[in-house]
Amino acid sequence: MVAIVARLTALETSGIVPSSPGAPRAACDVVEGQRTHGYKMSPSRLNGEGRWSVDIEFSRPKVPLEEG
Repeated sequence: MVAIVARLTALETSGIVPSSPGAPRAACDVVEGQRTHGYKMSPSRLNGEGRWSVDIEFSRPKVPLEEG
């Protein structure tokens, strides 16, 4: 789960700048087009190297967001 959250954070914050010079990344405004809506995870399986693996697919909403 930590790896999923780290990748999710990297996807959302790539290419954004802090809202003011010197502000921490936590103070950044994530552009709506970069915001992740959710993810789905495949069941775990053994890969070709004998290690457990899962596939993660991230999704983003359509921009602009529609009501309803």
